[in-house]
Amino acid sequence: MEDPFVQGIELIEQLGQREEFYRSQGQSVKADALKRYISLKEMQLGMRKGIPEKVGGVSPNEMPPEMGAVGASPDSVRAAMGVSPPGLSRRPQTAQERSQRGIVSPAGETLIP
Repeated sequence: MEDPFVQGIELIEQLGQREEFYRSQGQSVKADALKRYISLKEMQLGMRKGIPEKVGGVSPNEMPPEMGAVGASPDSVRAAMGVSPPGLSRRPQTAQERSQRGIVSPAGETLIP
C-alpha cells in the first residue's frame, strides 16, 4: 500500500466514485471535469493511452511515415485527413467571366486579361 502506483490506483477509484456521485446529483459539469482529470491520471500511471485527435479520415499519429510532414505533398496529407483541397469554397465563375479567358479573382475582378 506504500507504493505510489497502488496509491494512484486507489485515488482513481475514489475519484470515480465521486464522479458517479456528482452524476447522480445532476452536477454534470463537475462530473465531466472530474472524468477528464481521471483520464489524465490514468495516462500518467500508464493505464490508458492518450485520446487520438482525429481530424478527418486518418489521425496524424496513424499516418504512414511517407505521409508525415517531411516528404509528403500538402494535397496527399489533406486527402488522408479527409480535408478538401483549398479553393473549393470559391464561387463559380459566370459565363461572362469564363468568356473573358482571363484570371478572375473570387471577388469578380479581372486580374490577368
